[in-house]
Amino acid sequence: MRQVALDWTCWSLSLSTLKRLWGTTTELDVIADEVGQGVWQELDYTQEAAHMDEFNVRHKWLGFVRAPAWVPKYTGPAGRARVLTTEWINGRHIAALPQEKKIIMTQMAVEACVAQLIYTGFVHADPHEGNMMLDNDDMLVFLDFGLISEVEPKIMEGFAKGIQHMISGNWEGLVLVFQEVGFTPADGFLKRETRGAGYEPATLEEMTAAVAKTLSAEEGGQSRFGALATGLAKLSANFKFLTPPYIILLIRTFLTLEGIAEQADPNFNIYTSALPYAIRRAMAPSTPEGQKLMRDAFLSDKDELRWDRIEELVLIDSVDEGDAVSSSAMDKDGAAAGDVFGDSQALVAQRSKEVVGRLLGAREGAALRRVASTASTESMVEYLSSAKAARLRKRSVKLLSRAMQEFWTARRFAHEPRVAPLPEWPESEEARRIRERQDRAQKRALAHIFGTHMRRLLRNPLLLARAAALVSQIVTSAVVYAVAMTVVDWLAFINKFTPWGMFWSHFIAPSSKRGSV
Repeated sequence: MRQVALDWTCWSLSLSTLKRLWGTTTELDVIADEVGQGVWQELDYTQEAAHMDEFNVRHKWLGFVRAPAWVPKYTGPAGRARVLTTEWINGRHIAALPQEKKIIMTQMAVEACVAQLIYTGFVHADPHEGNMMLDNDDMLVFLDFGLISEVEPKIMEGFAKGIQHMISGNWEGLVLVFQEVGFTPADGFLKRETRGAGYEPATLEEMTAAVAKTLSAEEGGQSRFGALATGLAKLSANFKFLTPPYIILLIRTFLTLEGIAEQADPNFNIYTSALPYAIRRAMAPSTPEGQKLMRDAFLSDKDELRWDRIEELVLIDSVDEGDAVSSSAMDKDGAAAGDVFGDSQALVAQRSKEVVGRLLGAREGAALRRVASTASTESMVEYLSSAKAARLRKRSVKLLSRAMQEFWTARRFAHEPRVAPLPEWPESEEARRIRERQDRAQKRALAHIFGTHMRRLLRNPLLLARAAALVSQIVTSAVVYAVAMTVVDWLAFINKFTPWGMFWSHFIAPSSKRGSV
């Protein structure tokens, strides 16, 4: 330990000297300290054991991820432990899994790491293949907790907004997030002088245009974390970027994770997979500043909902679970490995509903409940009745009609021969209790919000009539659509047993499939 401390000191002093000699503004000595602290963590086995306990406490609500239990009796006293003894994990690493399990484990790993980065702030900073396993109960198990990074709430909220901006292509919002999380100077943007080696002020518009051009030109600029890192490196040639110490381990974490994801699905979009937790975090800020910004983002001074923000969250990447499964489905003779559980888009759609859907009943959903109750009922009815809300109404009709079809079961029965169901996510007993408690709280919250707006409607009969007409229009459209799709499904199912249907499935469909390949 003494030798490690000496090496660390020499390294930090050497980089401090180089910083002065080179005249660079990059905090080389601070970065050295961050890396050195990581090395020091790796050598403290009792601290590593404490990390495992802390990880399990902070992430028990996820229900599908855990750290191994450690055995104090065979580990040794604090400060003198030479070995860390843990339970044996019966399971497999991702390379040994069949393709359908790889997709599931990849989605689990991305969700777990994103939840750490933007929700709990307790990040496993070394998630390579050897440090993750899928156990025999299909639970994701992280190994080796020597290297841990902790993220401040303000930074977590910034990253959550950044993920949403990356997906929506909101480059100006992304640039402002860069400033918020310390990637660019807090007092203003800077660009290199046309003459000389210094910097001069740059406008938000200049910075936004440069980021948009650079990231749009990068392959995977809106789907790959590695493309973002490469793009920022190119931008640093013309603009001043900072390297906060905390980012070193986080970049390593997500580049490693992205490499694992590509093995399971070459088209895997890490931002889309991270979106459910990003949305949940954006709607559940933990800092007072974040809560005020969240209210201002969703409500005007007159308590009117800001519908552009609502639509951005509701409609952004709104790949429907049913549509995603259908688009990836093949006939029962298809042999693609990913068909067992559909593609990763369908999996993300399913997880989005489960992750974001329960926020209203969660403890951290208090800010969202206040916004939902405070919002002006009159402005909601007026907007939803207008032409501007056509996309939201269409989305509502689609979701309601799908619920009707599932209730009738005809659509599901007709699709069963072609599409396998998506997997059930593993869930610990403690997570199940948390989920059930949140479900009960959500029902109470919804009843309170509904009652609040109904009392306002009853005081204004004309507004009540408009709201009733709007609901009637959506429900009628959903019923018509559901009936039509159910009839189509039954006809498709019956057609399989007609001479023409059998001829099509045995001769025409296989030949057209070979031609498309």
